[in-house]
Amino acid sequence: MQMNKKIHWYINRAKAMSFPELLWRLNNKIYAKKQKLFLFLFGSPLDRKRWQSIEKEIFSRKENFLENLKNLFLKNNKNDIKELFRKIFPEGEKNIIEKAEAILRHEFSFSDCSNVSLGKKINWHLDCKTGKEWPKKFWYDINPKSSEMGDIKYVWELNRHQHLPLLGIAYLLTGKEKYAEEVFSQLKDWMEENPPYYGVNWTSPLEASIRIVFWIITLSFIGNYRYLEKEILLDIIKYIFLQAEFVYRYRSKYSSANNHLIGEAAGLFISGIFLKHFKTATRWIKSGYKILIEEIEKQTYNDGVNKEQTISYQSFVLDFFLLSGLLGKKIGIEFSNEYWHNIEKMIDFLFSVIDCNGNVPNIGDSGVGYVIRLNGSKSFNNYRSLLATGAVLFSRDDFKYKAQNFDEKSFWLLGQESKKKFDDLSVKSKDIKFLPQSQAFPEGGYYVLRSEQDKGEILMLFDCGPLGYLSIAAHGHADALSFILNVGGNPIFIDSGIYAYHSKKEWRDYFRGTSAHNTIRIDRENQSVIGGPFLWDRKAEAYVENYSFTDNYDIVKGYHNGYIRFKDPVVHKREIFFDKFKNVFVIEDFLKAKDKHFLEQFFHLDEACKVGKLAKNCLEIKSKSYYCYLLNDSIDLEFDLLKGSSDPILGWQSKKFGVKHPTWSVRLEKNFEGKIKLFTFIFVSAERKKLEDILKSKEEVLNTRVNV
Repeated sequence: MQMNKKIHWYINRAKAMSFPELLWRLNNKIYAKKQKLFLFLFGSPLDRKRWQSIEKEIFSRKENFLENLKNLFLKNNKNDIKELFRKIFPEGEKNIIEKAEAILRHEFSFSDCSNVSLGKKINWHLDCKTGKEWPKKFWYDINPKSSEMGDIKYVWELNRHQHLPLLGIAYLLTGKEKYAEEVFSQLKDWMEENPPYYGVNWTSPLEASIRIVFWIITLSFIGNYRYLEKEILLDIIKYIFLQAEFVYRYRSKYSSANNHLIGEAAGLFISGIFLKHFKTATRWIKSGYKILIEEIEKQTYNDGVNKEQTISYQSFVLDFFLLSGLLGKKIGIEFSNEYWHNIEKMIDFLFSVIDCNGNVPNIGDSGVGYVIRLNGSKSFNNYRSLLATGAVLFSRDDFKYKAQNFDEKSFWLLGQESKKKFDDLSVKSKDIKFLPQSQAFPEGGYYVLRSEQDKGEILMLFDCGPLGYLSIAAHGHADALSFILNVGGNPIFIDSGIYAYHSKKEWRDYFRGTSAHNTIRIDRENQSVIGGPFLWDRKAEAYVENYSFTDNYDIVKGYHNGYIRFKDPVVHKREIFFDKFKNVFVIEDFLKAKDKHFLEQFFHLDEACKVGKLAKNCLEIKSKSYYCYLLNDSIDLEFDLLKGSSDPILGWQSKKFGVKHPTWSVRLEKNFEGKIKLFTFIFVSAERKKLEDILKSKEEVLNTRVNV
């Protein structure tokens, strides 16, 4: 049975590839076998003569590499930077040192692993969740997607070395050598335990690229440390060279060329900047630069939405684009105006969907949502950080308004003058002109219905976009015509999130599936057909027929074709009408078929919500100081409330990878034949309402909707 599933996956994966991609993958396999032979014969992944030439060049260029570090982040006097940092961020140094001390104790937090102690000697191949150790064999002979070992993400997160810059900043601020010594101790240990091209940490060009970036960033903070004069710098440079060559040779292409390719290009570009005195580095710079320029166009719609259809990954790739562009600017490599314009559009989209408390809709796969952190604050929010960076770069006072504060990451990326530029932007508290209004992103397929009143912000995001990017749509979810609703900065109706990647197949399938979203499922089938953990066999396409946004009313109407694959095709259309006077949403669902079918309508609530029934078809939902009332107009629908259910899987929320909590999910179900129309009402109020008031308001808003 397991073998049949494996064969089925390979067949589906091959169908998603073009013939040139199949040839490219075969060529990679042949090249990898050649590298394995070189390692066996010569002890290096390159022929002996070339490797000796590289080692000689590294030794002769050591001083050049040290000089290059000074031009990355800290061009100005370091004492001035320290004093300015302390002035701007009074708690910053304390937070950094607290994090750095935990790292000295080898205590780490990543994904759902919090303050995990890895002992005196870090095992770089250990999955802290399963306790299993990945094999230390040639990289191409390892399957990192093997669910038997657990989810590789738990190993890769630690091996990205995102924690090392915190040690570098702690050394810069305090001058205490123990922080710099820990950096080199961990790097020395990692290089010993991960010899070139051996082990699971060599299986991903993206992971190697991220690691390169953090090694270089960390070195830039401790570039004047005396220990750098010793042999370890040469070893670090060798490993940066080998990892950059690995990225260059095996970088993502064809159906895999999504966020991975952007990260790999950034790694190549930044490696080339650091090792620019290498002849090979020119190739990395040119390749990375070219890919970044091309991919920001290819992977971004004209309205600023990332084509992977996940806001978390939009934040992720923005970090790569920004870091590459800013470092390029520092050494005189300018990116085009179009490149920077695309970055501004991407931040503009985040500006539109972020709510007043800094929450963004949890759409599609959601990883960490950032590449670079560079601060020790527990309340770090990368979406607001991107807005703060964007405010300075593009002189956008509206970005500043939503960012609220200037953050440490923006400070280190933008330099000493950045805080003054941020402060010079004129923004007054609660100035209505800076508030984003209802807005359409028709290419990305997102429609933001928003109202800002004295009683608080109401924000609904309606999803009527593509499933995902390229043929495999790896990070997309079957969520056509779903919506998310936040009130007063509090999530109410949610996307259930993401819980697993390579392991826990039934949970991976659930959180990607239609039943985990606020939409309708037909005959217990997903709108799109799952072909593997990062693969779809059949993809639903969603379209908007029309939309209209005014000061008083918003209307969006769309449909998808996911169920026309049935022997008896089913079409699902949905219209959302928002009455901003009464704070009421009317959701009309229209289903059209010929024969009998079974429908399920789902609504998922944030775990903080309290739920009670006012009637068989009416729920009262309480979230902090706000009430929402969910009323379905069809009393003959079965109206179920489930929480933490395992059969069926329903009533779960995952706010971050590896963590799930029980929450309330509403399931309405009904058999139908031919055509059917369903009306659902969501009433938002700062005060508690009676059922008779809700029913009266329902009739009034229906009359208004007809007239509009």
